[in-house]
Amino acid sequence: MKRGTQEHPKTRRLARQIRMPIFAAMGLVECLAHWAYKFAQDGAIGKFEDDEIADGVGWEGDPAELIRALVHAGFVDQHQDLRLVIHDWPEHADTAIHMSLARARRWFWDGSQPKLTHFNQAEREPIAAFYREHSAPESHNLATKGPSRGHEMPASLSSPVSSSPVSSSPRISDLSALADADAAPGGAKRATGRSKSKLDYSDEFEAAWSAYGKDRGKKTRAYREFQLALREIRKRADAPDDAYAWLMGRIEAFQEASADTERRFIPHMERWLKDGGFDSEFTTPERVDPRRIKLAAMFDQEGRQ
Repeated sequence: MKRGTQEHPKTRRLARQIRMPIFAAMGLVECLAHWAYKFAQDGAIGKFEDDEIADGVGWEGDPAELIRALVHAGFVDQHQDLRLVIHDWPEHADTAIHMSLARARRWFWDGSQPKLTHFNQAEREPIAAFYREHSAPESHNLATKGPSRGHEMPASLSSPVSSSPVSSSPRISDLSALADADAAPGGAKRATGRSKSKLDYSDEFEAAWSAYGKDRGKKTRAYREFQLALREIRKRADAPDDAYAWLMGRIEAFQEASADTERRFIPHMERWLKDGGFDSEFTTPERVDPRRIKLAAMFDQEGRQ
């Protein structure tokens, strides 16, 4: 389990939902991951019934309540074809899972190809050739649905999600950068036509992307978290008049505060937004005029003489 899980808003949200301490919520998430390692390596846990998932993680309460809590907290997503999937599973899965899926010539639930970096060259080449020649199954490209941060849970969550396909469902590669319907500034402009999956990002996001600096990570994922952050900020009771301007100010403040921080310690923009970094307190380092430093050194040297 990653550091910072205990303080993460998702973990605390889950603890509130299941009415248990933080350590119990952390254990529940860890048990889900271990169970998925063995029985749902691609992260698509919806092939199992709710009670089977509950039994797998050792949950003794109502299985529907467990699933509802996991979805509301953001650890599990609803999927139009796979029913339930673990959120961002390709990022959290360890090396053994990537290698196991690759050897079986399978994909993660979102269509992501497993990493091949830990194979030796002899084993990696035929696997890489397979992935170059084949695409992920269509079911792996259907969009997830369900509440994001700050959304109310649908009343039908306790019952299985309908698996009937939606004719106009965007593929997951498009969905990751779609604008929220209720977003004002910061909206995305998507190229029309299903054959065009490349997106033109809004000027607002491009400005935020540039302001974040060099260590930004993947742009599509950063854009998704940028949209979610804006939506969450706007729904707060004490929401600023201009959520975009406020968020830009926080990005600039963070960059100024971390100006002297080693690059390897600065999170990618996606992670910073996802972890609510904009709500953190930043201490701007004091800038000292180099001329003052030089003068101080001169006086110090004269004093010693």
